[in-house]
Amino acid sequence: MCGIISSETISGIFGVIFGGVITFVVEWLIKRSEAKKELSHSASLLLNDLKSIATYCKKMQEGRFPETSIRYSHEWQHMVSKCTFLGDAYTSLLYEMYDEIYDYNQIHAKIDVPYENIELKRILSKLSTLVLVLKDKTGLFNTLEKYCNSINRSPHPQITPPS
Repeated sequence: MCGIISSETISGIFGVIFGGVITFVVEWLIKRSEAKKELSHSASLLLNDLKSIATYCKKMQEGRFPETSIRYSHEWQHMVSKCTFLGDAYTSLLYEMYDEIYDYNQIHAKIDVPYENIELKRILSKLSTLVLVLKDKTGLFNTLEKYCNSINRSPHPQITPPS
């Protein structure tokens, strides 16, 4: 009996190995699902942020100067870093855009009549160009929407806001 392994021992070893493999696979699937949800969430936040900025720039182009500074998420760097699919070109454009927004808001907060300030007009012109490039020429908005919708497939229809 010294060198003989019983069938109960072998089945116990196989059970442990099988249980370990199943645990590993299930844990990997859960982490993968959570990563996809986090990516979708970050893409959704970034898209909504960019749409808000685009609306602000559009109002400026129409001659309606908003009294408030540009509202944006201060977590934008985290959102951009989570959207690994963006690549260097998009990331560079987004950093440039958010830097311009920061400069704009700093100047906007310090002056009494913001719509007469030449520097603010220059920054807004550049912002409008960057938003146009990101939205229309590179298709970033569409790309972000695809990532948002890749996870958020609910059976309920999307409600479109009034225009």
